Amino acid sequence: MSRGPGAGDIDEDLPEVVADHDDSVDEYLQRWGVPELSANFKEHEIDTAALKLLDETSLVELIPKIGLRLKFLQGWRRDFPKQQHAAIRAQKPPLQYSDDDSSDDLTDEHELSDISSQQSNASASVSGASSSSSGTPSHQKKRKMSLFNARTILQTTKVGTAIVAQLQADKVLTKKARCTMTSLLVGFLIENHGLKPSSYEKQCLAESIIEEFPYLKDPEGKGYEAWYMKGANKRPATGYLEERLRYIRKTMLDKEDRNKGKLDAPAEEPPREGTTSSPEEEARMVAWLKDNMEPASKVQEYMALTARQRKNFIGQKKQSLAGILEEFPRILDKDMIAQDFDLVHHPGIADNLFFKWEGLCDSVIAYANFMTPTWKQVLHMQDKVDGTLSTAEKKNLALFLLPVILGGRSKGKRGGRCSLFDSIDAFIDLKPAIINVDNYLDSINAEKRPQPFILALYTTERLSPSQVFLVVERRAIPYPSLIKTVDAAFKAHYVLDINYQPQVKTVWEFLQNVVYELPGIVPPILRDFRAYLVSK
Repeated sequence: MSRGPGAGDIDEDLPEVVADHDDSVDEYLQRWGVPELSANFKEHEIDTAALKLLDETSLVELIPKIGLRLKFLQGWRRDFPKQQHAAIRAQKPPLQYSDDDSSDDLTDEHELSDISSQQSNASASVSGASSSSSGTPSHQKKRKMSLFNARTILQTTKVGTAIVAQLQADKVLTKKARCTMTSLLVGFLIENHGLKPSSYEKQCLAESIIEEFPYLKDPEGKGYEAWYMKGANKRPATGYLEERLRYIRKTMLDKEDRNKGKLDAPAEEPPREGTTSSPEEEARMVAWLKDNMEPASKVQEYMALTARQRKNFIGQKKQSLAGILEEFPRILDKDMIAQDFDLVHHPGIADNLFFKWEGLCDSVIAYANFMTPTWKQVLHMQDKVDGTLSTAEKKNLALFLLPVILGGRSKGKRGGRCSLFDSIDAFIDLKPAIINVDNYLDSINAEKRPQPFILALYTTERLSPSQVFLVVERRAIPYPSLIKTVDAAFKAHYVLDINYQPQVKTVWEFLQNVVYELPGIVPPILRDFRAYLVSK
């Protein structure tokens, strides 16, 4: 990670020091536990006199690796405490906190008293507040707003300046630029407030990001939650800043608390009151449905009348998915999943995907062009030109692009990111129409292959599948269109009480939060995506 002015940017009124490297510098480096820096110091002609004149801003460029830099700073501050820090401490008053922020989520209370001694020369220009501030709420609010300036922090480096220019031009961050931006900002945060800054400081930095770059603001909540969200209700803090801090603490000190806490399932809306039947009547209808597939009108009626009983049965989690389908075989019939979803799960939003997707698809394609310009090669659609696609093809393409944009994770509690192709296949498996569907279903490994997913078969045009199936428990249920199948697959998670599979979890969370507008945890990558879609 690299940030701050160049190593040679020392105040003009200081004497110019150009001298040969001497053995005493090596002795200091050896004592401080960083002898590997010796060659770099020789290259920059750092002798004992220059060593004393170094400032923390110059050290950012001189020692780009944060672990080595922190070790160096510990010894350097200890052996040269007066020359470098007396002026810095005089410039900056101790940080002030309002009552609701002072005890947020610091791990060690004594760190509050150390914060001012960790301020660097860079922070004097970037985050320094006025030299006098009162304890009144208005002054505290003003101080909170001026504690950080994300734009200025970034502009202390060439790469950060390039990110600012790119943001101003494109109004969106690529993944690579976002990772670099996060590293620069967190590096500044650590150097000035330690490895465990308070939630107040992290929140101030997150607020500054959307203040300086309003097109990154999430339309929901306070707008900065993609960058930092304070932990609550036994859930840990989240966001790009928090995740980077956690990673650095884990890799450097191995003291990170690894108990992540299991996220609660998304809350559900109160179900609609429907027609009630006695338990005896419901039992008779369930028995009839096991043995009859028609007349269709009677099947639909009995399925509606037993929807509440079916939801309660599934919610008890006493049966596997195979057991549920054995008890209610007609649930996989045409439109039965959608009917249950609308009757007893989330009334009133059943058609959201059909209403919204045409208006979203152009923005989804534009986002993919910017974030993952290689998508045509990934999806084997090199011949596709956006301007020549029909509306139906664009709607299908936008669905295919969701796992390309959002990615997924491997199975397991600590699973890393899965391959892009695994994520794509876990959502929509696109195959030539010549395959034998029965053989395909028999070959599915239930342990390795997430279900439900969509099987789409094409003849000549990959964006115009000739057949589309929802695959559940090695059964293929045909649907008339790709968007209809995606809608059914999403609703099947709720109706059959199936967890999102990790390889495609973020895609389903996108549909849940953005399209169907159901409550739930919103990962930072979705907040970025949602902010872009809303801005268009």
